[in-house]
Amino acid sequence: VLISLIIYPFCVFWVSEGWLSDFGDNGYIDSAGGTYVHLVGGLVALTISKVLGPRKASDGSDVFSGKKEFSPQDEVFPTIGFLFLLVSWFAFNVGSSTNPFMISLSAATTISTVSSASLTEAAYSKWSVGHIVLGDLRNVILASFACTSCYCFVILPRYGLLIGIVIPASYRLLKLLRERYRVDDVVVVFPVHAGGGIVGSISIGLFADKSLTKSNKT
Repeated sequence: VLISLIIYPFCVFWVSEGWLSDFGDNGYIDSAGGTYVHLVGGLVALTISKVLGPRKASDGSDVFSGKKEFSPQDEVFPTIGFLFLLVSWFAFNVGSSTNPFMISLSAATTISTVSSASLTEAAYSKWSVGHIVLGDLRNVILASFACTSCYCFVILPRYGLLIGIVIPASYRLLKLLRERYRVDDVVVVFPVHAGGGIVGSISIGLFADKSLTKSNKT
């Protein structure tokens, strides 16, 4: 209730009508809610997870004690759910505009970012542990979708390739910070959504095409 009535409406207002809408030459553009949905949601998840504390096992140890690893019992169903989400999220990004050019730009930018991020993560996993870690690969792909939700209408696909390389690093950094401060974020919401939202929000300032931000604003 607190999130729906207070936190989220303020964030949306700041982007659409508030001080962020007048920031810079053409105001801040959040193409499909990457900042005020995913970044805010990831930070809220971090806060709630820290307040609730880590999960406990039957022997009294927690997920960070080193006695027991709370690993997924099955990878099939999470991957099936991930594939449904993959298709839906792509459709959401592309369907956030009715302009034919913006639709094609969003599709190309989303694909370039997600492809770059997934290939980078797969290569790093292969190099570091000798095989691709399916859970991390899924999470990096989801983080890249959260990232593209920030800028899919205002950044060209070639920059999406560069941004995608950074996403696995941001995901792993936030994952390490989560473990360092003993935040039991069960489904890795903070590294995925907040990480993608942070990279995407910064990328708007670095790579957004001014002509595209102006056309989106008008």
